[in-house]
Amino acid sequence: MGYLDIKGRVWHIVQSGDIEGAIAELVSLSQRQPTDAADALTLAGELARQLNIAPSTPKPGPAQLVFEGDRSQAERFFRSALEVSSDHSRALYGLASVLPERSRERVDFLRRASEKRPTYLGLLDLGDAQRSVAKDFAAAYQAYRAANQLNPREKGAYMKLADLCRRMDRPDEAAEWSAAWKARREAGKPKLQKGALQVEVDSDGWTRCPACNRRFSVRSSRVFVDGRHRCGQQLAMKPDSA
Repeated sequence: MGYLDIKGRVWHIVQSGDIEGAIAELVSLSQRQPTDAADALTLAGELARQLNIAPSTPKPGPAQLVFEGDRSQAERFFRSALEVSSDHSRALYGLASVLPERSRERVDFLRRASEKRPTYLGLLDLGDAQRSVAKDFAAAYQAYRAANQLNPREKGAYMKLADLCRRMDRPDEAAEWSAAWKARREAGKPKLQKGALQVEVDSDGWTRCPACNRRFSVRSSRVFVDGRHRCGQQLAMKPDSA
């Protein structure tokens, strides 16, 4: 039985609440099937982060919910996975997630993970680490630029680039990044029309807003109130609508 077969069984065990049992299954698989070891150990590390090892008796003071994943066990599994497959992207991201934020080793693992499988949030994390830990503003700039190119619809990279450029004494470019986000935000807004736009509603109460092109139910008070869609456009049902 290989990793894909075991994975379904593991999630069934997790849903029953036995995360430690699921981890044991994965460790056993990694020992039986060397070709699946990196995947199995990485998933074991991800599950270890879900183990609550916070003390059951809270400290004196106001009652509060406490969660503390088993980071040390997760770290061991991620490192073991990387010993099997040094460029396993999930293991690289996983290990970076459990290392101390001020760790220079974390910067290296984020860099390697982003080179192998770049993600928007991973590149932002890399940029933050390059900036605050490695003090390498040029590398941080490149990471933020890559994040922006990967997902230009998100605000985060624009703001980080603008702030970093100010720190690098490049005020004109900082203003350009702020303006670029403002332009992107304005372009994404629906073009509202004066007065109510007529729409056809089907027998189940569904229609589409002509302003934002979103399909919605006129029966949902979360998106349609007093004849106005949540994008701001006033709408009116055509007389012959169902």
